[in-house]
Amino acid sequence: MKKNIISKTALEKKYDQIFLINEITTKDIIFFCRDALSYTVSEKDKKIYEREILDLMKSMKLDVSYKSIDGNNLLAYPIYNNAFKIVDYLLENNFYDLKNYNDDVSQAVCACIMLDGEKMMHKLLDLDINEKYINDMCFRAYLMASVVFPDYKKSYEDKVKQLIDKTDFKEILENFIKHDDFSKCVNQYKLFLQDHPMDLKKKIEVVENVLKPLRNKGKIIEVKEKYKLLNIWLSYHILEDNLTRQNDNKNKQIRYKI
Repeated sequence: MKKNIISKTALEKKYDQIFLINEITTKDIIFFCRDALSYTVSEKDKKIYEREILDLMKSMKLDVSYKSIDGNNLLAYPIYNNAFKIVDYLLENNFYDLKNYNDDVSQAVCACIMLDGEKMMHKLLDLDINEKYINDMCFRAYLMASVVFPDYKKSYEDKVKQLIDKTDFKEILENFIKHDDFSKCVNQYKLFLQDHPMDLKKKIEVVENVLKPLRNKGKIIEVKEKYKLLNIWLSYHILEDNLTRQNDNKNKQIRYKI
């Protein structure tokens, strides 16, 4: 039995119990990653705990489909708590594939969108990850900027600026439209429409395609704020585009007369 016991580890001291290797489960590992690696733990202790957790992970069969009580998989808490060695182990050994999109994995990846997550965010961006994950990360940053205190808002808006050039306009627009609590993110919605770097004509085309099926459905565009704002944005930019073309034509006529 003594060889089956991890004697006097830092984790054992923290939780005041002995851990048997053959009794440790993925549920336990997720708990350790969530609790022992949290921001409330000193950096010195965190490094020790991370090393011990990683040793445990390497000695057992992990159930990557298991979810915590919060609905998070094993990858989520190491990302959230900046446990780089654990994240490296999980990704380098193909426990999770970031080239292919998966909703549960996206929830884990988006855990990097937090105040101290910039290094982790850039680490993930440096990998060959599916573009949809980046779309979700950017949208999460927009949502966080909508609900946090003003002192923290800029941090999330900065993350948006770092991500938005790599995102798909149509997908993020659809995420805003599908969002249940749209009223809280109206200002970020407006900023997104304004700031996304996609060519304006292409943005107009995407927005027209979103609104077109709704034109014959009563007053849904006038009643629902998300569509109303989109329609106002569209009308303004179509008018602006028309005026620009009219001015261009006038200038051509003047040059021709001269």
